Amino acid sequence: MRKFKKVLALTLALVMVLSCLSGVSAASREKVQIGAEQTLGTSAKEKGALSREFQQNNSYKYAENETVRAIVVLESAPVADFEGTEAEKSAYRIKLTNEQNRVRKAMTMNYEIAYEFTSLLNGFSCDVAYGDLEKIAEIEGVASVHIANSYAEPKLEIMPKNNVSGQINGNLAMNNSGFDGEGIVIAVLDTGLRTTHEAFQVYESMPITETLTEDDLVHAVAPGKYISAKVPFAYDYAMKDNDVTDFNGHGTHVSGTALGYSVSEEG
Repeated sequence: MRKFKKVLALTLALVMVLSCLSGVSAASREKVQIGAEQTLGTSAKEKGALSREFQQNNSYKYAENETVRAIVVLESAPVADFEGTEAEKSAYRIKLTNEQNRVRKAMTMNYEIAYEFTSLLNGFSCDVAYGDLEKIAEIEGVASVHIANSYAEPKLEIMPKNNVSGQINGNLAMNNSGFDGEGIVIAVLDTGLRTTHEAFQVYESMPITETLTEDDLVHAVAPGKYISAKVPFAYDYAMKDNDVTDFNGHGTHVSGTALGYSVSEEG
């Protein structure tokens, strides 16, 4: 994507954090009732970047004044774990936002907010000095503090165009078995997408069941862009805009493997 800095640190921060936060995983949480809060059992200092396990296994030693992208997780369960009507869920989301605001008000150190989470994770990310993580963990309502993972830009080997990609990736075998992907929605978080590529166009010979329409975008948590029935939602989570131009090619490659058409030279 444009200005490919901290390549997947931003776009994949939430995804990767959810994979490593065993203390707040869905398997370990009980469904909450209206107004109820989650009790995690261990202190914020015993988890995440402040845990003994992290300190022992992390080979990189942070300087106290070094800026890190911190993921601050609050004690209350996210909206995904809330049982109630849509109106009650909306009210609960406001409650979580207010809790996050109270925590940030108590953060007297210098920091810059990056993202706010309420759907799958109750918390927020911010850029802050490593030495201030312990102060954040001591704030009432904070369940854990983590450091977001960052990843180097993937190196893509450009392959010559061929007409046997469907055989290589197994799509033809799946199609012949009766699986055509109808009604399936795939999400790809990567370096972007070349939306003008022939593999992502809507062809009359290959009709698409429009699972998501432009009207469905009102339910999205990010102001994405509707491009077509093939690409119903596009958003750059790193730059926070609708320009998903892929200057690297890796995201287009991955998306093509997952859902692209195998188009012949004749079209």
